Amino acid sequence: MYLKQATNLEDAKRIAQLAETIWHAHYTPLIGADQVAYMLQALQSAEAIFSAINKGVCYFLVQDAEEDAGYVAYDMRADHCFLSKLYIAADQRGRGLGRAVLLMVKRAATLAEVGSIRLTVNKDNADTIAWYQSHGFQTVEEIVIDVGSGYVMDDYLMELSL
Repeated sequence: MYLKQATNLEDAKRIAQLAETIWHAHYTPLIGADQVAYMLQALQSAEAIFSAINKGVCYFLVQDAEEDAGYVAYDMRADHCFLSKLYIAADQRGRGLGRAVLLMVKRAATLAEVGSIRLTVNKDNADTIAWYQSHGFQTVEEIVIDVGSGYVMDDYLMELSL
């Protein structure tokens, strides 16, 4: 596995293409096709990703055998690392890529001397919740976030103390 830091618009376009595939397959049953389309455009488009990179969010392409297998994004805050995205393509799951990526994020957070890693996960995303729990994350809060156009993210805030 190799992590390639995204630094330019071409990288952002590759991540956006991965997001299209992963989100339609994974999130349509959870939140519906309309909300998936909206969120892809608003939050996962190449332009939105490139803007986030320019604001200091760390994005990486997860590559295996020179193939784009997923992506991760995080940013360091005053007292925690916020893991905003960790997505592995369906055909690449079960091979330890997610675990390896999470280990990299843990190392970065430890080096930044923050006390925890936080993330949000859809309340109906049972497999993902269980995966994070198996890696030491605990649910600390239920949150509802307005993402615009009448859509919300109905999530759990999960945290891993470092």
